[in-house]
Amino acid sequence: MVPNLSNKLILAAASAIAVVGLVDAAVAAAWDLVVLIGMILGLHVVLWIQLSWGRPAVPLRADLVRWLGDRAVAGGEPVERVADRAVAAYRVGLSGRDSTDAI
Repeated sequence: MVPNLSNKLILAAASAIAVVGLVDAAVAAAWDLVVLIGMILGLHVVLWIQLSWGRPAVPLRADLVRWLGDRAVAGGEPVERVADRAVAAYRVGLSGRDSTDAI
C-alpha cells in the first residue's frame, strides 16, 4: 500500500468505525465480537505503522513503472532496488558526482 494521504484517511475512517463496533460489542457483552473487532483493530495498527514508517511514495508515469517491473523481472531483483539504482544513475548524470557522494 502506498503511504499517501487518501490511504491514511481511509484507514483512519475504517479504524473509527471499528472502534465504534468494538464499544458497541463490549456494551452488549458480545465477547466474540469484541475479540474479532479487536483483532481487526490490531491489523489496522499494523497497517498504520507500515504507512507511517514506509518509504515515501514517488509517483511515476505508467510507462516507467512497467519499465521498472520488466527490469526487475529480467534481473531477478526487487523493483525497489532497480528504482534506487536508476535514480542514483540519473543523479550521477545530472551532477557528474559519484552516487555515494554526500548530497
